[in-house]
Amino acid sequence: MNVIGTSRNTLWTSLLILYLWVNPCFIYLLNDPSWYIFGISLTSGLDLWRHSIFTPKNTSFLYYILSPWLMLPQDHSWHHASENIYGNFGANFKLWDKIHGTYLPSELITDKLGIELDFHLWKQLFLPFNLKYSNRVTQKP
Repeated sequence: MNVIGTSRNTLWTSLLILYLWVNPCFIYLLNDPSWYIFGISLTSGLDLWRHSIFTPKNTSFLYYILSPWLMLPQDHSWHHASENIYGNFGANFKLWDKIHGTYLPSELITDKLGIELDFHLWKQLFLPFNLKYSNRVTQKP
């Protein structure tokens, strides 16, 4: 889990769809796009932080303020667990995982992150449709 992993989507998804089509369309169509720009900036910043190594300690003031409602990096690590544990899917707020019963507390931190694949970066960026990879990820144990 690192900041580079945040934007590991295909070029088609990130660059062409979001940055060159969806966001400019909304910015153009809205009378005042200020709140939209603020929202996408905040979401992007939180996404980078959620995948970073900067985790607030359980005893810090920041943890005390943000932990009840915001998905922190230590919470999000369950989303990347190697043990095939499905939880903490919420992008920014814990509320969604709590509602759907998929919330896992950060006190029970996972030992290992990620899965072993022979799936190089160039394939991920330019060939997003690899059936062998897609089937392995979507199958639950």
